[in-house]
Amino acid sequence: MAVHDTRPDELHLSVGSADSDTYVVELVGDDLVWRRISPQGQQSDPIALQPGDDWKAFSVALDEIGVWGWDASYSAADGGDGTQWRVHVTWGDDALISSGHGVYPPGWVPFSAAVGQLLDGLEFG
Repeated sequence: MAVHDTRPDELHLSVGSADSDTYVVELVGDDLVWRRISPQGQQSDPIALQPGDDWKAFSVALDEIGVWGWDASYSAADGGDGTQWRVHVTWGDDALISSGHGVYPPGWVPFSAAVGQLLDGLEFG
């Protein structure tokens, strides 16, 4: 896959459960927008970030983690821990739409860390 110097064409990430906060990260224009939604449905004020040069490092991380090869869906037979997540990234010719319930794909922990780098310390999952 290609290393990208600019922002993705599309990015929408979410992770959470009915019992805990849900975190949503979206690309809106040139801004990376973060928000938290409580189990009761209350939304935090959105925070807009400008990752700038961090996009290249994020692109490299996605390639190293192997996210472009993730399955479309992951599900724990027993429901797992109840966490639901969704990743939608389109970047040039590279595209990923993957989601899961109760189980994560291989490389989720480093993926979450890479997202955390983009978010300047805001929580994601």
